[in-house]
Amino acid sequence: MEPNYRPGNLVVGIKSKKINIDDIVIVQHKSLGKIIKRVKSIDENGIELQSDNKKYGSIAVNELHSPESIIGKVYFKI
Repeated sequence: MEPNYRPGNLVVGIKSKKINIDDIVIVQHKSLGKIIKRVKSIDENGIELQSDNKKYGSIAVNELHSPESIIGKVYFKI
């Protein structure tokens, strides 16, 4: 299975404070820059992300992210 989002894809994202599990979000990562991941879980300690394609690893899924690092929700891609 190929990744759902590739470099060069255009996405439409909207800033939102209401983030839910399974939302696809744009995150400002401290070392990777802007990334797109799915929300796996949310709790008082932060937001845990997951990749849709399990074959491709990412350091972003091994850490918790602050709500402030979320740029917006992805609504569709072009």
